[in-house]
Amino acid sequence: MASTADIGVFRPLTENPFMRLATVFVFYIFEGVPMGLFYVAIPAFMANTGAGTTEIATVVTAFSLPWTLKLMNGFLMDRYTFLPMGRRRIWIVGSQSVMALSLLIAAFFNPVGTDTALLSVLAFVVSTATTFQDVSIDSLVVDIMNEDEQAKAGGIMFGAQTFGMSGATAAGGYFLHKYGSGGAFIAAAVFLSFGVLFALLLRERPGERRLPWSEGRAHPRNLDIKIDAWLPLLRQSFKAMTAPASLIVVPFLLVRNVPAGIYDVFNPVLATRYVGLSTTQYTNITSLSSLVAGIVGLLVGGYLTAKIGKRRVLATMFVLTGT
Repeated sequence: MASTADIGVFRPLTENPFMRLATVFVFYIFEGVPMGLFYVAIPAFMANTGAGTTEIATVVTAFSLPWTLKLMNGFLMDRYTFLPMGRRRIWIVGSQSVMALSLLIAAFFNPVGTDTALLSVLAFVVSTATTFQDVSIDSLVVDIMNEDEQAKAGGIMFGAQTFGMSGATAAGGYFLHKYGSGGAFIAAAVFLSFGVLFALLLRERPGERRLPWSEGRAHPRNLDIKIDAWLPLLRQSFKAMTAPASLIVVPFLLVRNVPAGIYDVFNPVLATRYVGLSTTQYTNITSLSSLVAGIVGLLVGGYLTAKIGKRRVLATMFVLTGT
């Protein structure tokens, strides 16, 4: 007889289609929280308290840098994991914990908008943990979902991440304006801690442990595909990076991110100093535009991807982004 822990939504993800998609939705919301803070709310807070574009760019760059190193995340996660808890879940729990704990520790320092060095260190640490969480969830999707579910998950990822960014932008702007960085970081840390609890309730496959010290064992399928050496990983990655599709995509990604970098740094200064908006007003406007984009992505993105196909949707988005 199955225990209560194996009934309903608590069933392993491989046996629970609803929870597979719900897990993607939930964790992409959590992933969007640091983005909303460090791409929008913190820059607006800094601009409103006297920081210039150079200081804001330093913090935004510190947050962006770990995203360029995600390839290394995949190496580490494939090479080192704790299989009794699944291939990815130990990394999800760990990265989510670091995200919450880093913000909680930073709250005690209560940095002002001109504390560029402290905010940059915090941005880098939180972003690094966020990238590990991102790669973990993406890998989990590939690992346990069929192709149809992956198409749906693609729309859910964009929409949920945008919801998280939008909520963190609006809430972060309010807390920064009202209570300073300490209040904003505590609020974000408390919210992110629910992600840790959620991850601890999950299991990827039957028979695995929920906690490192609880009963359970590694699933035979995971033991069969475990890679115990670096060379096979490097070979597979080199193949993927040098594939024609990868070489075509890279220039588009580079071009797409140029205006985004300018936007993140210059717009807070323009809005707060020249237009006269407060931190809260600026973050509310940005949050609303993100929310609309998130709703469209969530409702339409997955459907279009499944209907038209991944390649056509990707090609269309590259053309639209490039123009």
